[in-house]
Amino acid sequence: MDWFEGSITEAIGSAKSRQRLFVVVVFDGESDEALLATLNAPDLAPSFQTCVCIRLKNGSPLAEQFAQIYPVVLVPSIFFINSANGMDLEVTGGVQLLQSQNIAQSLAKAQARTSPSPPVTAAGVTAESVASPRGQRVMEASQSLQNSAPRVEVASPAPLPSPAESLEARVARAKRLMAERQGQKKEPDTEQKIQAEAPESSERGVNPALEEAAAERKRDMEEKKLAKERVLRQIEQDRAERAQKFQTQKREETEKKERLSTMAREAREAEEMAKSHPSTARVQFRYPDGRSRVQRLPVDSDINSLFATVADDSERSPALKEFSLSTTFPSKCLDTLPRSTTLRECNLVPSGTVLVLPKRGQALSSRNTSVGLLSYLLLTPFTFLWGLISSFWGGTGEAPNLSSLSRPSNNSHHTTNPTSSRQSDPASGTTNVRRRGNVSRLADLSDDDQDNKTWNGNSTQQM
Repeated sequence: MDWFEGSITEAIGSAKSRQRLFVVVVFDGESDEALLATLNAPDLAPSFQTCVCIRLKNGSPLAEQFAQIYPVVLVPSIFFINSANGMDLEVTGGVQLLQSQNIAQSLAKAQARTSPSPPVTAAGVTAESVASPRGQRVMEASQSLQNSAPRVEVASPAPLPSPAESLEARVARAKRLMAERQGQKKEPDTEQKIQAEAPESSERGVNPALEEAAAERKRDMEEKKLAKERVLRQIEQDRAERAQKFQTQKREETEKKERLSTMAREAREAEEMAKSHPSTARVQFRYPDGRSRVQRLPVDSDINSLFATVADDSERSPALKEFSLSTTFPSKCLDTLPRSTTLRECNLVPSGTVLVLPKRGQALSSRNTSVGLLSYLLLTPFTFLWGLISSFWGGTGEAPNLSSLSRPSNNSHHTTNPTSSRQSDPASGTTNVRRRGNVSRLADLSDDDQDNKTWNGNSTQQM
């Protein structure tokens, strides 16, 4: 079934222009689905194709506007209206709408009455239109509803619609009546509001206890509000004090850290400056007996100050009458350098180590003297026996000159060559003794430089 989408006025205009029957269906929420199912039945829906159909929900503004012209007694109900003159040709409602054959009969009756008919009654329904018992009951219910309706709803008695009156005039009159009714509804609401406020104002004037209670309650609320504000202000003040204290502590810690960092930086700068421009040199003297001594000397002094420092050492061994000085890294003998060489040129600034070594000739001559005396004491008996045996056998061999071999000479330490004294075997000349402090090293002079080469992990030879 096709429903017209639009207002009642547009539906009336469409039906009038097309000269079709105007059908109005009034329904409620409970009977909507059952009524629509009946109207959309296959045997009934094609019959409404030649009609302009519109549906109104009971209680809606459009339904109230329609009820001003055509009273709605039963819900759901169907109105069949002649679009040419606005007459309601057939009205049916109630349970009968659930049966499609009853709706079809009402539609057939309405279509049969589209020809001119007798004038309508005050209720807008002719005697022929309510020929059925159900139509008679609808007519009686409509008349009883109009008789029992209060007179205040209508400001003035409205004239009954004449058959010749157009449907647009009825719609306009219905709108005017609805506007008047809404105005009448607003007036009682205003009067009720005034009447409700009057006792309240009079009660405030005559009951001082209520006024006092209200004033006390108001004072309590103000006191609570003030107390809450004081607490909030105190909280904000405490929070601000804590924040200020935290900022102060943080600032003090930052200043302390900056001060310490500044002091450390100044100390490093002073140390670096002292290292780069020292005024004194720290020299450590190491003696053959293992003793060491630290002495600070001016950086511009020469190596004579080193020899003077060792010579003036009161704890120096008496046997160390003659000595030589040497540096460690790099190894350098100071005896061979000019005595005007400064400590800076000897790489002893800002600190350095100097080895105090005994003279090599002195150490070896004393050792040779003691060895000659020992050999003389051991070989003297054997040489005496060898001379006896040789004289007994009449040999011509000469006894070895023991005096030249084993008798120590008082001038041996003066005639000993330093170069030959370092050799343990003078005949062969292949062994060299090198002495540094209390450590002596043996070296073979016949060794080639190739013997000092070593082999690394890549099977290549390196010096």
